Amino acid sequence: MEKDFSVHPKKTVRSGYEKIATRYASARKPGTEDVELLKMLIDRLTPGDLVIDAGCGSGYPVATLLTESFLVTGVDFAGELLRLAKERAPRAMLVCADITSLPFRNSTFDAVVSYYSIIHIPRDEHEHLLTDFYRILKPGGLVLLCMGAGDLPSDFSNW
Repeated sequence: MEKDFSVHPKKTVRSGYEKIATRYASARKPGTEDVELLKMLIDRLTPGDLVIDAGCGSGYPVATLLTESFLVTGVDFAGELLRLAKERAPRAMLVCADITSLPFRNSTFDAVVSYYSIIHIPRDEHEHLLTDFYRILKPGGLVLLCMGAGDLPSDFSNW
């Protein structure tokens, strides 16, 4: 009998990352083309700016690179990934939360960064998520969202 993951997609994603956290973290690399995009954002920010890494995972390489110049808040809902992030990006403030319910005041951050987290959010929540990113962003703030190149309304594969 095939499992129906659509019933609790966030629960499925969280439990999956709790199980594969170490393997997933070891697969992340700093010199990939998608991470190179981060340098374009970094060049547009001022040292000391407040940046949120929404769906920070293990903190590597994105939060780690950002903490070299900025005050970074990493948000993820997988406790095991946040444990790894504490080791890999020790200067980041880490928050265990669902990125669809960000616990921050309006106009807090100079930049919002999210690498491959939105792909795990059910599509009917995207509008609210993006509106919330806008809410926590300071006027004139910047956003970098990496979401992959495929259109995958739901994708449940083994890792």
